[in-house]
Amino acid sequence: CENNAGFAYPQSLPHFFLSHSLGGKLLAIALAASGVRDLAGIGLMSYNNFGFKDTLSMVKSFADDFDNEDGDGNGFGAQAGFGGQPQSAMFDQVLEFAGQTVDMLGFEFTPSPEDMDRIVNMKYGTDLQKKTRLFVFDEDNLDSSDGFLKATDNGPSVSSLRGKHLSPVFIKLGVDDLDIPDEYRQFASDATNGFQSASFGDEEAMNLAVDAVYDWILGKDPPSPAMLSGDEISA
Repeated sequence: CENNAGFAYPQSLPHFFLSHSLGGKLLAIALAASGVRDLAGIGLMSYNNFGFKDTLSMVKSFADDFDNEDGDGNGFGAQAGFGGQPQSAMFDQVLEFAGQTVDMLGFEFTPSPEDMDRIVNMKYGTDLQKKTRLFVFDEDNLDSSDGFLKATDNGPSVSSLRGKHLSPVFIKLGVDDLDIPDEYRQFASDATNGFQSASFGDEEAMNLAVDAVYDWILGKDPPSPAMLSGDEISA
C-alpha cells in the first residue's frame, strides 16, 4: 500500500514489523544496525538463525510437510498429483549430497549463527527488546528463539502457540479457483490425475497465530503460561 501513490497512511497510525523464519533474522540485522525508528512493535514468528547446512534440513522439512502434512502421505503435493515416495527418496539423496558438499567446501551464511547471536547481544538494545514479541510454536524444530532470548537476556516477550514452523501458512486451492476455459478443464483434470482441490497447512493453527498477532498489536500480554527463561522453550 505504501507504494501506491494514491494511498497514504495516517501519520498517527502505529507501525508494526512482523517477520517469519529467516525473515526474522534479516529484520533483526536491519534493526540492530539502524535502531528503533518509529515502531510500535516488532514480531518475530518462528525466528530462525540456522547455518547454511542446517538450512538444508529446513528444505527437507518443508518438502515433507508438503507431501505428508497429515501423516499418511496425502499432503498437498499428493492431493495435487505431485510428490510421492520415489520423488521424496530422490530429493533426500540430493539434500544429503548437498550437505556433504557444504561441509567439504565450508560454506556458511554471513553472519553465521554465532555471529548473529553476538550482534543481537551487542546491538539489539533494550528499547528494541521491549518492543519485540517472539511467536514460538510448540512443535517447531526449526525455531531459534531460545538463542535469541539468551542473547538478549530474556528481554522480549514470548507468545507460545500450537503448531509447527509452517503453521502460519495455509493454502486451499481448487480447480474452480483457476481461470481455466471450460473446454480445457477436462484436459487440466487429466493432467493432474483428477485433481479437484487440495489444501496445505492447519487452518485452525493459522487462525490461532492470527489471533495471537492481533492481541499483540492491541497491546495484550502473552497468555499464560508465559516463558520466563531462555533456557527452555515449551508450550
